[in-house]
Amino acid sequence: MKFKEYILQETYINAFTDKDKEIYVDQVWALLQESYKSIGGIKGSGFESKEDMKNKIKLWKLNVENGKVKAGILYKDKNDARKSVAVFTDGSVKSKKVLTTMLKDDLGRSFIEVSHGLLKYMERKLPVFFKKYAIPTTKVPQILGKEITIIDEYKYERSINGSVITKVLLGTGKTFI
Repeated sequence: MKFKEYILQETYINAFTDKDKEIYVDQVWALLQESYKSIGGIKGSGFESKEDMKNKIKLWKLNVENGKVKAGILYKDKNDARKSVAVFTDGSVKSKKVLTTMLKDDLGRSFIEVSHGLLKYMERKLPVFFKKYAIPTTKVPQILGKEITIIDEYKYERSINGSVITKVLLGTGKTFI
């Protein structure tokens, strides 16, 4: 196939509007349920239902291939910055690589609390990247406006809907200006 005949089958979609979100809501909801199943489901505000997710989660950055959502990051506005509140993939090796790229690309303009599998993955597979963006625990309460229990220089625990979760906050100083 010649280059000019090639049809792009893969893209990122930034869904801001209800109309955009409605197209992908069922796929995103299903992938979130599967991605967070091993830790007892997704926690936090905005995930009570598909409708709740559409209304409370302002931006959905999705990787879509042939109409199918493969990976994504969902964001809320927090303290005049963009906070990643959920990440997911379809479980394929390719979608995990895409999600890693999405995270790397976005940490200069957003922040994320990582925990569970994503925390372990980043510590093991992306140690230089992880250290570059890890925010010291002494700054976390001010940034999040939440009480935490400090574990070490970067790890802390905090309660989310009654569950105490070990986390690390990642981002850059530019995120909080």
